[in-house]
Amino acid sequence: MMIKSSFLQGTSTQPHMAKAAYLRQMGDIKMIRIFFFVLIAVFLTGCANLKKAELNKKDDKTKTFDLEEYKVILDSKGKKHPKNYSILKLDNNSLRYISRVSYIRKDGAYVEITEKRDSYILKEKEPNSLYTMNYYYDSKTRLLEGNSRFFYDIPVGMYIRYDNKGNVIEQINYDERFLDHCKFKIEDLVKKLQKELNVDISNSFKTINNDITEVSLYIPKSENEEGFYVIKIWGDYSSEYKVYSTLRTIRVDCITGVILIDTIESLSNVEG
Repeated sequence: MMIKSSFLQGTSTQPHMAKAAYLRQMGDIKMIRIFFFVLIAVFLTGCANLKKAELNKKDDKTKTFDLEEYKVILDSKGKKHPKNYSILKLDNNSLRYISRVSYIRKDGAYVEITEKRDSYILKEKEPNSLYTMNYYYDSKTRLLEGNSRFFYDIPVGMYIRYDNKGNVIEQINYDERFLDHCKFKIEDLVKKLQKELNVDISNSFKTINNDITEVSLYIPKSENEEGFYVIKIWGDYSSEYKVYSTLRTIRVDCITGVILIDTIESLSNVEG
């Protein structure tokens, strides 16, 4: 009886053990499948986000001017200025424009917005960048009409103009027109002036000791002429009379990098 009982117990537990092993195996397969599907979902989500980011990047050309945010910034008394703005200046009712405001964004970027009667011009300069991006908007539709990049008054790279659907209708390569002529590049110019003359022109919106700086490029009209960079620095500002009394002019050959001129003159002796 004991043997029979043991036999019966043994024969009865074997199917259960096999069934348990089968269930464990099926559970492992199920977990593998779930893990596999999770990986696929993560991969597809990543692809979708990447595609969305690419689309958003492409859609930059169809973005509109944020008029409501601009109105907040224009509050000259500063009561409505967002905390992430540090207003530098606000000019109104100029003959050249209706209003212009400049400020520092929370991320450290310099931003300047000029409102004209038929357009808005948004200038953005990221921290540690030599160049300013200009965006041009129609004042009625607020649609982006074009964008370009500058170093002071020197256009750099491509100017792109769009229609009201965001299609490119014009492109101008300013490097081919101007900078390709210069072997001595803008980066070289910045380093040379800093090292040899202790003049910092790395920030086109930065003023040192109330000085105002302009940088332009002269391209020769004939083979007999030489091209050069022109740096003008207005200094010795009088807060009482609101004028600058000196003008420093620096010329640098844009082929060789040689400093051609470095003079300081009294503004009373400067014509025009």
